[in-house]
Amino acid sequence: MLTWTTLDDWHYQVSLELRAALNSCGRKAAALHRAMLQQGRPVRTSSGSFQNALTPSTDTHHLRLDEFWGVLDLINNKPVLHSVCRQLDLLIAPSPLVSEDPQADLLGAFSERNGELAETQHLLVSVINRTTKESVDGARQSLLREIYEDFCESLSLLFKLEQACLARQGGAPVNGDADWRQRYDILQSSVQAKLQNLKEHGTCLQGLSNRVLSAALESDGCSQLSAPNFLKLLFLDQSRSVAKAFAESLGYRLGPLPLLNWQPERQDLIQSYSQLESRQADTAEKISKALRDQQITQAELSEIYQELVDEHQAQVSLVMNSGALPYRPKHEEF
Repeated sequence: MLTWTTLDDWHYQVSLELRAALNSCGRKAAALHRAMLQQGRPVRTSSGSFQNALTPSTDTHHLRLDEFWGVLDLINNKPVLHSVCRQLDLLIAPSPLVSEDPQADLLGAFSERNGELAETQHLLVSVINRTTKESVDGARQSLLREIYEDFCESLSLLFKLEQACLARQGGAPVNGDADWRQRYDILQSSVQAKLQNLKEHGTCLQGLSNRVLSAALESDGCSQLSAPNFLKLLFLDQSRSVAKAFAESLGYRLGPLPLLNWQPERQDLIQSYSQLESRQADTAEKISKALRDQQITQAELSEIYQELVDEHQAQVSLVMNSGALPYRPKHEEF
């Protein structure tokens, strides 16, 4: 299902997250524009036009794909990437770098994930205690976002576990210091290949006319493809190969969003919470067991992944049994 009912709504939400990210890190649009020019990154010459394109409410000015990617690469903001990947039914997490202390990294990953889970439970309590419709609706949306972020933190934990074991076994390090041009080429090549495929097959897709395809392919490095049209391409690409390249170019990896049961069960909150605590203990034990021999197999990784999925199913059951979210039989919550 669509997290946002139209692709325009989706782009608007991504734009809001991008603006919020700039505000939170104290980056002014004009300063960001100067930084991109100084680093030789693709960006329009007009600072005013660039600032307009960063304004979520505008319908006439949009960032180009290379500008959109460049801004994300500079600010490295996970909420923006979350808003992109939620619509695609994908999880996203940073690709871990080789560390001198993998155990400390794993502990940090556990800590971050537990912090996210605690935030979700605090928010759940606040949703249950709210009374006005407006505040409930807003809090419910926040709750769904928090649950998604919990999933992403679990994926990050799995990636760090995998990397820690690869490091022990002499695995190849992840190159996180590649020049931005090399990383952008990963995305550019994928986009061009997908656009060329669509054009060769005479495919005219919703919101991506042949005119848009031709203009993007004829431009230098797809510079004429706007951010909204790039999002449409991501959504329409059922193979998710462009999304994979997009994540990889920014130093991230993707994972599938698990299919969970959102139907309430006949359990009280304490019973549901107890089951969640039990699942979390099972996950920690499974990871500890896999680390004892300082090696890990693909089968063990798959078992840990399933433990994480089961844990999040217990979390969703707790939320649904609380009545904080309405159950819609034919409508997935995400």
